[in-house]
Amino acid sequence: FFAGNSSTAKRNNSFVAEVGVADGRSALMLADMINNLRKDFKMTMIDSCDYGQMNQARDIWNHIVKSGFECIDFLHMSSLDASVKFPDNHFDFVFIDASHKYEPTKADIRLWYHKIKVGGILAGHDYLCSENPEVALAVNEVIPIQALRAEQTERGHGIWWTQKADHIKMN
Repeated sequence: FFAGNSSTAKRNNSFVAEVGVADGRSALMLADMINNLRKDFKMTMIDSCDYGQMNQARDIWNHIVKSGFECIDFLHMSSLDASVKFPDNHFDFVFIDASHKYEPTKADIRLWYHKIKVGGILAGHDYLCSENPEVALAVNEVIPIQALRAEQTERGHGIWWTQKADHIKMN
């Protein structure tokens, strides 16, 4: 999905989501990166805003407006409620950074894996983070080891990802 394209023409119809966006800045950074790859995309930002309520939702909307991106939607709702708004095999890329608790992380992985197209990427944050060990436990339990990839990040949080394939089934 993130492979660059030296052509000046944009590739069309990439669908991206971030589940758990905090103030929205990291999702907008991702949108900027995708745009720089000359991909035509539609992004959905999803957050229940449990920790910041209406102030958090307002901050997210303000950041979206300031970004100038017209291809971004924000769904102020739970991961589960948002997931039913999309058919299976819809997204090219979904990034999970919502709950950092064991059971909700497992649920998000299982839920959003179905929403990824075959060949698409499901990824998440805080995999190698000592402050959130439940994320790694959940990821390791749900994603088969042969399909799991991980990498440390500059700030020590780590990311995980898997590419959806017909022969790979989540645990």
